[in-house]
Amino acid sequence: MRIYIYVVFLFFSSFGNLFAKDINIFGMENQTDVYEYVDSLYDAEPNAETLGGYNSIWITAPKPHASFEYYNLDYEIETNLVHGINAQADMFDLDFCIEQMQSWIPRINKKFSVNLEQFEQAGDGMFTTGAYAHFWIKNREDYIDIRCNHYGSDGSVSLYLMWRTEDLNLAIEEFYNDF
Repeated sequence: MRIYIYVVFLFFSSFGNLFAKDINIFGMENQTDVYEYVDSLYDAEPNAETLGGYNSIWITAPKPHASFEYYNLDYEIETNLVHGINAQADMFDLDFCIEQMQSWIPRINKKFSVNLEQFEQAGDGMFTTGAYAHFWIKNREDYIDIRCNHYGSDGSVSLYLMWRTEDLNLAIEEFYNDF
């Protein structure tokens, strides 16, 4: 009987840690004060994919990764809380971008305890292939996405990794549904 109680205790305490787990990427975490990563919001701009309430700012990541060149944060204007962490890299072609994306999928699956689902979409002169998942962290639902965008207008290709809160994700969906 003691072994059974001990096993049940271990199971529930491990399960609880999944929800309380601190996850960061490139040394940053969602739902933290934007001032932990920047000294000034002078260069911030309105987030172009929301109807308001969020700004974006380009930053130097605390722990940059060689796969990415650019980093930006999306934060809520009213609270200054980070709601999105984004990394971007210019790629020389779509095949190379897809190889890079595929190499990130197992790392993201492990770090965020998710199973990314692959997707493809085309429209507005852009082709996107990627993988995404919704997951729970600290009693909230977040969204993680890695993708390659191929822009038809100039043929450029970019790799993106995006970690967003559900609030930001819903604001972006509202923006696109408003067209």
